[in-house]
Amino acid sequence: MPGNYIPLTFTFSTCPKLNPIIIAGVTLVGGIIWCKVGDKTWKAYESKEEYGNLAFHNDKLYAINRDGYKINIFQLRDEPPKLHLFETIYASIPIVSPSNAFKLYLVESNGNLLLVKRYYHHLTWHTTIGFDILKVQEKNCSSPDQLVNVDSLEGQTLFICEYNCESVPGKHCQGLEQDHIYFIDHYNDALKSKLGVFMVNMGRLFRKPLINYSNVYPPIWVMARFAFKCDCKCHSTMWEL
Repeated sequence: MPGNYIPLTFTFSTCPKLNPIIIAGVTLVGGIIWCKVGDKTWKAYESKEEYGNLAFHNDKLYAINRDGYKINIFQLRDEPPKLHLFETIYASIPIVSPSNAFKLYLVESNGNLLLVKRYYHHLTWHTTIGFDILKVQEKNCSSPDQLVNVDSLEGQTLFICEYNCESVPGKHCQGLEQDHIYFIDHYNDALKSKLGVFMVNMGRLFRKPLINYSNVYPPIWVMARFAFKCDCKCHSTMWEL
C-alpha cells in the first residue's frame, strides 16, 4: 500500500446481515480511500479537502473535514463505481473552539449519525477534558440536513481511542454503563495509557489507573466482527472471487 494510502481511521458499510460491503478510510494526508470487499486495490477520491474522520450511514458516506466546519456527504454511483459528492452540511457556528485542542469522530449509533467532539487540555494533547455530542438531523421537506446538540446516547455506549469511535447497545453488554463514553488517553513519552469514562447525561468525567505497554503501538478498542457467507444481493458475486 503506497504511503499516501495508509489509513489513519476507517469505517465500513454492512448488508442487512451485518457482513461488510465497502471499507473506507482517511489517510495520513487527509484523503479518502475506499474499496469493496473482494477488490484487489484501493481507490482514491481526488479532492483538495483534508478530512479527519468518516462513517457510513443510510447508504451514504459522511466525511468531516479536519477543521470541523463542514461534513461532506458522498454516494457510490456509476459502473465501475465512483464516489460522488452530492451534499454538504455546514455548521451554523464553528463546532470547534479555536482555544481548545480537539479531535472529531463520526459514528453511527442506534440508527443515528453522531458527531463526537473530544476536547483536550489546551497545554497538552494527552489529557481529555470533556466531550460534546451532536446528531446529524436528516433533511425533510422544509429543512436541509443539520447538526443538533444532544445530551443522551439513547442507551448506547461509545468506545473511543485515538482515531476511531465505536457504538454498542449498553443494555446488552454486561458490565457496561449506558450513556457512557469509554476512552483511552495516550502518554507516548512514557509508554502509558489511561482509561477514562465520561457520563454523557451528567457531563462528568473520571479516570482509571494507568495501563503500561512496551510496544510502540498504544492500546486500542477491538470490536469482534465475523464475516459469513451471505446470499444477499450485496454479496451475490463477492464470494465467487
